[in-house]
Amino acid sequence: MLIRVITGVVVVQLILSCLYLVKAAVWPVAFCGVELVAIELALIAAFCLIHSYVTRGLFWTLFFFAVSFLLTFASEYLSMYHGLWGLKYEYSRGMGRWILGLPLMVAAAGYGIIYTSHAMTDWMLIRGKAEKTGPALFLKASVITALIVTAWDTMVDPLAVYLGWWTWEGGGAYCSEIGGGTPLANYWGWFFIVLVVSMAGRSIGLKSGAVVTGGDARPVLLVVLYSLWFT
Repeated sequence: MLIRVITGVVVVQLILSCLYLVKAAVWPVAFCGVELVAIELALIAAFCLIHSYVTRGLFWTLFFFAVSFLLTFASEYLSMYHGLWGLKYEYSRGMGRWILGLPLMVAAAGYGIIYTSHAMTDWMLIRGKAEKTGPALFLKASVITALIVTAWDTMVDPLAVYLGWWTWEGGGAYCSEIGGGTPLANYWGWFFIVLVVSMAGRSIGLKSGAVVTGGDARPVLLVVLYSLWFT
């Protein structure tokens, strides 16, 4: 039953992505409506929570969701209002519902992409290596997870700036031709946050037995979901 639900979420995701492409052809500037993005983010979060529960259990699922959501939210808040990482930026007021001075969908997006990247990396590197799991392998897997998420953000941030979702104070060196660019410190910040979340998830997973060392459930769905972030 749960696997059918997961598959259904992926199918809906594919439909939404097709809608994105159709809207992009008709309205090339404003094809990413906030309402459509919010629906997609809710589906992604649901997919990740279900997949996590099926493959790793309830305790790990709640732990990873809480750590990734809270650290992402804290990093965004401290950056926006207190200049963490040396960054200053401002979100558009059209970014849906806000909580504690930040758009809720930002932290939700952080959880989705972090979990997807984390689970795919586990499946590629740790699967079938129960006897070799330890700090060295976990660090390697966490670095790769952080690089995957950072690579994702190199695509998302210029698009978001172009669409007016947020603006960087003073711009930055990356894609400077789009809204003044994005500061490189933004990507160092993403890398560090994901590294911490990923290491915490694998450490708790080892203690609770939730590290996936056998055949992970339906890994192809993770690959499909990750690819949809780029459509």
